[in-house]
Amino acid sequence: MKEKLINSLNEISMFIIHHNYFYKISAQTEIQGIVWSENKQSISRANVILTDLQDNIITFVFSNKDGSFLLNTDKFGNFNLQISAMGYISKKFSVSIIKKGESKDFKIIILETDKIKEIKEVVISRTSPIKIKKDTVEYSAKNFSNGTEQNVEDLLKKLPGITVLSDGKIKFGNKEVSRVMIENDDLFERGYQTLTQNMPSKPLDKVQVLKNYSKNKLLKNIEDSESIALNLTLKEDAKGKWFGNLLLASTSYKEDMRQGKLNLMNFTKRKKVYLLLNANNLGLNEMKRRGISY
Repeated sequence: MKEKLINSLNEISMFIIHHNYFYKISAQTEIQGIVWSENKQSISRANVILTDLQDNIITFVFSNKDGSFLLNTDKFGNFNLQISAMGYISKKFSVSIIKKGESKDFKIIILETDKIKEIKEVVISRTSPIKIKKDTVEYSAKNFSNGTEQNVEDLLKKLPGITVLSDGKIKFGNKEVSRVMIENDDLFERGYQTLTQNMPSKPLDKVQVLKNYSKNKLLKNIEDSESIALNLTLKEDAKGKWFGNLLLASTSYKEDMRQGKLNLMNFTKRKKVYLLLNANNLGLNEMKRRGISY
């Protein structure tokens, strides 16, 4: 009898967990469709952007190889869905979301060829915080910062399309970022968490997502690479100047646990210096735990 009661309670608990999980997903509104050219060919990497009526970006994705796209949002109200691709005339649709769990299917969207001129750069709006240039997505740091960010990672968490995982690894869409560079120089390779979790975000000017990234610049546009990299650019007044942060922490006298950490950095075009000093009696190795060895 006792075992039956326990099994019944487990079944009820599983149902509640699954029910709550389903509720969280269904609370998101899905916006989907397929982008085609006039000759019914799928258009991959088309920019699909959901904005409010003031042209502020809510979220965005790129169309897949078959032209399909899927956007998710938990916002309510009236929005615009903008679809653009290089060499095609952009289209805009009105979207109204009034309840949770709605599904908006635009089915097949035909983009006409721009016969007047080839679009070399797609700018979402004049004052847009995001610009899309061929294989580069560029975020303006000041448009996403409110001054509470302690490091670069805190800023990245606010950028549409970018996800920071619990271990500090970064994803753009569903692809993992392979490296994070500063002014086009890769200092940490795959151990980039040292940079993103320690560098202050205030000196940043732009965050650039480089799609189809190749470490060998001579192979760009030749090598079939699906690698994603981030490049951090600095404000002009931050270049060539020392900046960083200091951490001093300790527990009670009885426990006697202490940590001191100093980050100092200076970046110019020709010289990039990053200094990390860490002393503690906690058994922490800042470099080793981030997958870096020298």
